[in-house]
Amino acid sequence: MHNLKSIVVAIVMVAIIMPVSVAGAKVKILQKADKSYDFKAVKAIVVPVIKSKDVDYGKVDPERLPKIKAILAKVKKNMREGMVKGSKNANTSIPFYYKAPSRRDTTLILEYNIDKFDNGNQAKRLLPFGGKSEVQMTVKFVNAKTKAVVTEVKAKAKAKGGVVAGGTDAEVLWSATNMANADVYKYLKKLTGLEYDFWAGVTKGSKMGIKHATDPMKEEKREVKKK
Repeated sequence: MHNLKSIVVAIVMVAIIMPVSVAGAKVKILQKADKSYDFKAVKAIVVPVIKSKDVDYGKVDPERLPKIKAILAKVKKNMREGMVKGSKNANTSIPFYYKAPSRRDTTLILEYNIDKFDNGNQAKRLLPFGGKSEVQMTVKFVNAKTKAVVTEVKAKAKAKGGVVAGGTDAEVLWSATNMANADVYKYLKKLTGLEYDFWAGVTKGSKMGIKHATDPMKEEKREVKKK
């Protein structure tokens, strides 16, 4: 059994496991949901490799850019793994897969692209306002059989703060990514009726959640060693 403290830590660290409950702004709908597609009949959700084509890194210092790129690579990998493995931990009513189990109309593919991955400014994050990281993503919902885009949305979120004052780049970028994806999940839930067991996701996925949250931090240590 988890005590209250460990449960609270787990909730924070595994937000990506089932981020539907995370508060945030609504997604911007780029293409309205196709009324001819039966979202409620979806039996499988697929998350291919997450892309970052033409990503905007903001005004990041060129010397810090390699680190931010390395963080992005880990965030994309961990986010995808968290969604697929997290669905099993949370006993979702619709299973998630890395690859389509079938090419039927009932298989929905989520094609993610990270459009913006701006680390902000750590010094400014020490102040009440300013310096926040910002992450934006576009997600195409694709009918696996016809390959037609049945809806498309854009989500974005900003974050600051963390274990250290102002939060490290890895912390705030990971947090903003989760918050933006939470809104995508809420839209997905609205369309498909996706259900899940939140506490099962927390208790079963705490180890993975902690690993995903701390993994990008290794890039911060690498930067310190180089100085």
